[in-house]
Amino acid sequence: MSVAGTARDTKIVINNINSPSSYRYSIDVPAGGRLVAADAGPSGPETSRDILVEDADGTTVGAYDGAWALDEEGKPVASKFRIEGNSLVQTVSLKKATAFPVVLGLIYSDVSANGSVAATPGDADRNAAGAASLGGAFVSVPSNYVYNPALGSLHDYCTSSPDEFPAPFGPNADFRGPCARHDLCYGAGTGDFACDNGLRSDMRTNCAYTYGTFNPNRALCYITADIYWVAVVIAS
Repeated sequence: MSVAGTARDTKIVINNINSPSSYRYSIDVPAGGRLVAADAGPSGPETSRDILVEDADGTTVGAYDGAWALDEEGKPVASKFRIEGNSLVQTVSLKKATAFPVVLGLIYSDVSANGSVAATPGDADRNAAGAASLGGAFVSVPSNYVYNPALGSLHDYCTSSPDEFPAPFGPNADFRGPCARHDLCYGAGTGDFACDNGLRSDMRTNCAYTYGTFNPNRALCYITADIYWVAVVIAS
């Protein structure tokens, strides 16, 4: 299934097992540029790594989150990207036991000329004004954070997980700030467990910022934050 247009932030909802399992995204690549996996090498055509957008000089100008998909319970569903020219083809592993709906798509971040994040882009940026009406704290990307997946896992926000909570409906919750602070915490040599607990707290803060108390997305966002926390605790 082809996705119309070249939107940099795209969200798709798969409602049942009979839906297509592959989706093609047309990407607006700079003239003479290309798409490449963040750690490109002899790993074959399938990848779940971040996808870099390079210009004609080979400079990274932006990146898409690695292939991701989340089920109704906020749990990851196996998914992979395949680069075909200036297109990304995403294949999702749908099974009878999958908890539908499944949310998937593209999340894009710009890289500034010096390799740092210019602003919090994408859905989260566009939804900030509406979310602000709910009040409360918001965890943003620190000004000293360098976003450029080509530099490694401490410079790519949430690494192999979505940089936003992809809500089944309504705005996404922004996880870029919490993940950026988690990267900086690791880089400073702070105890891993303290950094991991901070990540969970910051993610839940942004969940509460984006969704009201009785919005079902808040509970799903909290569950996803907990899944991220478990993943980083196990990995550290």
